[in-house]
Amino acid sequence: ATGRRRDRRLGDTYVRRLGHGLGLAVSVAFIAACGGSSDDGGSPPAGAGGGAAGSSSGGKAGSSTAGSGGSMAAGKGGSTAAGAGGTKAGAAGAGGKAGAGGASAGAGGASAGAGGANAGAAGAGASAGAAGAGGAAGAGGKAGAGGASVASVQLTASATSLNPKEALTLSWHADADVCRFDGSVLPGALAGWPSSGDACIGAAACAAPHTVNLAPSVWGKYTFQLSCKKGGPPETAAQKAVQVDVTVPPGQCVAPPGITRSKLGRISLPSGQAVADVDVTKWLPVFGVPRYDTTQSFPWPGAFNSDLKFYIPKDQYWSIEFKVGDNYPFYDKATDKPFGTWASNDTLTTPLAGYTVSVTESCGDFMPPADPKDPRSDCFSEWWAAQVYGVLWAVAPEGTNIPGYCTLRRGKTYYFNMIAALPGKPLVSACPEKVCKINMKHLGTWNGTQGM
Repeated sequence: ATGRRRDRRLGDTYVRRLGHGLGLAVSVAFIAACGGSSDDGGSPPAGAGGGAAGSSSGGKAGSSTAGSGGSMAAGKGGSTAAGAGGTKAGAAGAGGKAGAGGASAGAGGASAGAGGANAGAAGAGASAGAAGAGGAAGAGGKAGAGGASVASVQLTASATSLNPKEALTLSWHADADVCRFDGSVLPGALAGWPSSGDACIGAAACAAPHTVNLAPSVWGKYTFQLSCKKGGPPETAAQKAVQVDVTVPPGQCVAPPGITRSKLGRISLPSGQAVADVDVTKWLPVFGVPRYDTTQSFPWPGAFNSDLKFYIPKDQYWSIEFKVGDNYPFYDKATDKPFGTWASNDTLTTPLAGYTVSVTESCGDFMPPADPKDPRSDCFSEWWAAQVYGVLWAVAPEGTNIPGYCTLRRGKTYYFNMIAALPGKPLVSACPEKVCKINMKHLGTWNGTQGM
């Protein structure tokens, strides 16, 4: 009897356990069929995205990727991963486009994302296309939590190189809330494209197509840039720049309108004696003929240690052409020869006057390079009345530059330019009188090699 009671109790326990197990199995199957528990953030769309994908909907994601993921990640994961807010729920919920449909899958990604930290990252993923294909976990796209688009800007130029005053068209639009011209580098001012300030404010204004027609008159390298931002969170930024070179044919003057090149200019000895009005567009009449003996003449580099006084009218400039000899000796660093320099005597110069002196391949060039490391920077000098030394020059082979010297090349034509204004600002006169006087010496170590 005792044995029968023990067997009956064991049998009752077995039946109860069996019944509980069957009930649990039915519950699990019911939960899986309905799309998972939503106790803790695994919302029905997330469960449906996995369970339906795995068990009923078929398709690529349904039968292969999300099918196994459905029965495991949504069936098992529906109550466990999604119910617990785990990573797999985010993957199955967001990735089951073919299983549960794009909209539900996207919503599932976002809902599953609410279930836990890892699932949140999954729900806030990349594109809806990746989610539909059952790809990267949490590719919920715009329907997910992190689908806000980022700032972008498109900017194009009709040309990358042109001559001064030729037409240039810039076209742009942006996916942004605000764009600015900041970052633009302009050798000369341009109406329609400043170097700073707002280009657009508001998404609609920035998205509209913009066309800007320009005609740069000052030569140099122009950088047109747009810097845009778009609100978030998080806030995103984008920049776009195009470069345009405004070049000048050799021999053509590049000075901006508003100043004129002097054809005849007055020169004299520093004392004011031996005054002469000469052609100041050519080297020989200015630096090749000694004022103390006009019966002699020397081609470039000219009369040795010439010492002159120039009389330059306000709002005019001198541009004196010269050509380096084909056989002129190269600079030797060991001996520091030969070289030359233009210098000044402040006591013979108009007080308070400022000057730009440059040696360039274009006449009337008073715009130094924007990059001070550019070797051409050594060919520009800002002079005030108290400054004695100006531009040093030397000749070197092609491809070689001599730091601190304006490096010239054999056989090339250059222009010695001078104006009573500061570098980069030729239209702003620094001459306090109608005519400004400046003492100009051309010194050097080329004695014995004149005209080579």
